[in-house]
Amino acid sequence: MREQTIHPTIYAGLRKQKIDVDLIEKLVSERFGIGVYSIRNLRNRDNSLIEAKYVCYYFLYNHLHQTKTKIGKTYKRNHASIISALRRLEDWKDTDSAFNAKIQEVEKKLRFYQGLTIREN
Repeated sequence: MREQTIHPTIYAGLRKQKIDVDLIEKLVSERFGIGVYSIRNLRNRDNSLIEAKYVCYYFLYNHLHQTKTKIGKTYKRNHASIISALRRLEDWKDTDSAFNAKIQEVEKKLRFYQGLTIREN
């Protein structure tokens, strides 16, 4: 593994800032090509929207260390729905390399906002 810091021109226009729900939703919506409002929309059940919602849950749980109950309240879901979504997302990560690549891209941007070094394999 080699360490590499992100060159500022790679993510032109981005600035380091505190990571919060809004930033995670913004980065995920940009990567999945959907609107930020669509992530919190309860009625639309399109596959790309479901994937984007699950990725938001994943980052809120793993990066912001929010409880499943708090994530559920944010998205008007039961905590059991969040548990199920996180399990499903882990399965997708293991079986779908393209989906895993999307998650890694968002994670790189989040780490850039945090000002951390990124490790590349």
